[in-house]
Amino acid sequence: MASASAERIQAREAASSVLKDLKLAAFLFEVEAEGGEWSIEVGCQSRGGWVIVQLSASKEQLLATQFDRTVRRRMAGEWLNQLRICRRHR
Repeated sequence: MASASAERIQAREAASSVLKDLKLAAFLFEVEAEGGEWSIEVGCQSRGGWVIVQLSASKEQLLATQFDRTVRRRMAGEWLNQLRICRRHR
């Protein structure tokens, strides 16, 4: 079993990769474990200023985005829907 800090590092890397795929113009994020899920708080630039959006993902699915394209695309689509307020690169 991976240590909590190693698992958090993996989750942060996975979340970073999915968020970069969304081509947000500017964003910061933090990942925290909450039971069997990860809570991902994303701060991003919107037309009206800086906003905070809360995302969540199961621990298994977030880590699976690193090696499963289908899971990664599905999660990116779900997150993009929730992050639609954020400005994106064109």
